[in-house]
Amino acid sequence: MDSENNVFKDIGFSDDESNVLLEKSRMMNDIDCYAHINRMTIHSAKIFFGVDASVILAISQGEIHKLKHKDLVQMISRIKDSKLKNGLDDAAHGRVATRNISNET
Repeated sequence: MDSENNVFKDIGFSDDESNVLLEKSRMMNDIDCYAHINRMTIHSAKIFFGVDASVILAISQGEIHKLKHKDLVQMISRIKDSKLKNGLDDAAHGRVATRNISNET
């Protein structure tokens, strides 16, 4: 990836690390968007994604350093499985700007 498309590289991270951070940030955005579109609370998101509430909060607050790549991949897999089960694809489901997950429990 060239630095034009990777802010992490622009601010000085190595190529490898900047690519990992970019991938993590994109997954975080997709997860946050999915939770927002589906009006998930922290409680419903942690159940759906099978993670601790602290992971949901870290995603909604953009705390990339607190998240493991493998956990994000697992969460994206759950989104894909849900879309397949419900017959939805990205175009039908739509994409919106990132918004924070509701703090309701």
